[in-house]
Amino acid sequence: MQGTFVALNVWIGAHFYFFIRHFESGGPRVERPAGVEGWLPNAGMMNASYWLQTGEVPVIHPAAMVLFLTFLAISLVFRKAFCGWLCPIGAISEHLWKAGRGVFRRSYFPPRWVDTPLRALKYSLLSLFAG
Repeated sequence: MQGTFVALNVWIGAHFYFFIRHFESGGPRVERPAGVEGWLPNAGMMNASYWLQTGEVPVIHPAAMVLFLTFLAISLVFRKAFCGWLCPIGAISEHLWKAGRGVFRRSYFPPRWVDTPLRALKYSLLSLFAG
C-alpha cells in the first residue's frame, strides 16, 4: 500500500513537472494532474476555514479542501492511518526507521533537549496553520 502511494505521488510529481516545463520553455502541452491538489495542505486548511466561516465552497483549489477534510477524517477515525499508509513522507520515515533499526540493532531516540524543541516546532506549526 505504501509503495503504491509513493509511486502515485512520484508519477503525479513528474506529470506536474512536465506541466510546469510547458509554461517555462514552451515544451509539449501537458494537462495539470488533478492529484496535485493533494499537495496543497495549506490551501486545503484555508479553504476549509473559509467554508466553515461563509458556508461557500471556495472557487480556487476546492479539491484541496475536500482532500484535506478527507485526510483529517481518516486521521481522526483511524488515528495514524494517513501518516502511516497514505502519506509518502510517513512511508519514507517508517522505512528509514526500519533501516536504522536494522543497521544499529536498536531504535535511536534523540536526547530530550533535541526532542522537546522539535516536538514544540511541530505543534507550533500546526497551531499556526489551524489558527
